Amino acid sequence: MMLAFKKLLIGLAFVYFALLMLLVVFQRSFIYFPSRDTPSFRQYGTSAKGYETIKVTTEDGVRLTGWYHRKGNTDKPLIIWFQGNAGSYADRIYSANYYVEAGYPVLLAGYRGYGGNQGNPTEYGLFLDGKAWYGLARTRLRKSPDQIILYGESLGTGVAVELATKYDAKALILQTPYKSIRAIAQTQYPIYPIGLLMKDQYDSLSRIGRIKMPVMMFHGTDDDIIPLSHAQELFAAAPEPKEFKILPNAQHDNTYNFKAD
Repeated sequence: MMLAFKKLLIGLAFVYFALLMLLVVFQRSFIYFPSRDTPSFRQYGTSAKGYETIKVTTEDGVRLTGWYHRKGNTDKPLIIWFQGNAGSYADRIYSANYYVEAGYPVLLAGYRGYGGNQGNPTEYGLFLDGKAWYGLARTRLRKSPDQIILYGESLGTGVAVELATKYDAKALILQTPYKSIRAIAQTQYPIYPIGLLMKDQYDSLSRIGRIKMPVMMFHGTDDDIIPLSHAQELFAAAPEPKEFKILPNAQHDNTYNFKAD
C-alpha cells in the first residue's frame, strides 16, 4: 500500500514539473496570438475607407506597418491605438471607426510579429514598437503631445501605460485593462509559481502612479478574460484626474455594444 502511494506521489510530481516546464518554455505562446498574415484594405471593405498604410522602423531595426486614418483637417487629437494580444492591428478597424466617425484621426499601431510585420512579440519589443509609433506621431505626423491620445486595448493597455510614464500626451484611455500579466497568469495557474518565472509581465500597477495625464478606463462586469477587479485596482492606483466607466453585462470583446452606468 505504501509503495503504491509513493509511486502515485512520484507520478504526480513528474506530471506537475513536466507541465511547469511546458508553461515556462512556451510561455509566450500563452500570451501572444498574432495573425501573421498581412492585412489588405479589400478584406475590410467599406470599413477601411479613408485608411492608408503607414510604416516606421524601431530603434532595434524592426520595420513595422500600421494603418492611419487622418480624418481631414480635424482639430481633434490623434488616437494611437495599441491592440490586444490576438489578430492584427487591422482587426481593430471596427472599434476604431467609432472614433473616426466622431472626427478623430486614428493610428492603428502594428506590433512586431503581427499583421505581416517582422520579428516576434515580447514585452520589451512591444515597448520599442510603441516608442517608434509615438515618435512617428511627433515627427512625421507633426503632432504635439496635447494632440495625442494613447489608447490601449487589453494587452495593449500595458504598452500604453508604459509609454505614458515616459512621454507626454493629452490623455490615456485603457479598454479592459489588467494590473499585470503576471497576476492573470497566477490566477489561471494557481498551483504553479508561474508569475515568478515569466519573462513578460507588463506590470501596469507598478507604473500607473507615475503618469502625468488624465486617464480614462472602461471595463465590463462580465469580462471572463480580465476580471473587473484588475481595472478597479489599477484605477485606484492612478493619479487624478481620472474617470472609470463600468459596462454592465459587457464581456471582454464586446464593450462597444454596451453603455456605461
